[in-house]
Amino acid sequence: MIPLLAWRNLWRNRRRTFITVASILFAIVFANTMDALLVGINKQMTDSMVGIYSGHLQIQQQDFWEDKSLHNTFIPSEKATRFLDAMPEVKGYTNRLESVALASAENLTKGVLVVGIEPEKEKRITGLEEKIQAGSYFHGNPGDAIIGKGLAEYLDILPGDTLVMLGEGYHGASAAGKYHICGTIRMGSPDLDNN
Repeated sequence: MIPLLAWRNLWRNRRRTFITVASILFAIVFANTMDALLVGINKQMTDSMVGIYSGHLQIQQQDFWEDKSLHNTFIPSEKATRFLDAMPEVKGYTNRLESVALASAENLTKGVLVVGIEPEKEKRITGLEEKIQAGSYFHGNPGDAIIGKGLAEYLDILPGDTLVMLGEGYHGASAAGKYHICGTIRMGSPDLDNN
C-alpha cells in the first residue's frame, strides 16, 4: 500500500519530481566526473615522477633518509647487480648520486639539486636524451653538465657556457668545480627544471 501511495505522490507534482531527479542525476554525474578527473591527474603525476625521476624502487643505505649526506651513499655490490640483472620484472636500473650545491654563473647564484648519473643507463630508463631542449646529451666528457631549462634562464647561461658549483665533498670538505654546460633539459616538473 505504501509503495503505491509513494508512486502516485511522485506523479501528482511532476515538476517537483523532475527537478529532484535532475538535481540528483547532476550531482552523481558531477561527482563521478570530478573523481575520474582527480584519479587521472594523480595517476599522471605519479607516472610522470616515476618515469622521469625516481623509478618504482630505490635501494639506499639504511641511514640515508635520516641523514641525506654523501656518507650514507654506497656502491651496489656485485651480488646485488647480478640479482637485479637476473630479475625479468626489472626493465632497467641505474646508479645515481644526489647532493645539493650552489650553482653560479657571472654574478648570479642559486641553490640546486645535483644528480650524478650513468648517462648510457639513464638514457634507456628515463629517456633523458629526448628531453634535451638546447645543446646535446653527454658525450663522455667528465666535466659536462646538463641543467634544467629554468635554471639556465635564471642564471642566463646557454650550452657552451661554464657553470661553477660549490658544495659538500666527502668527509664534509668543501668541493668546487667548473662544468661545461653541454645542454639544457625540460623534465616537465618545475622542481626538476629549476635544477
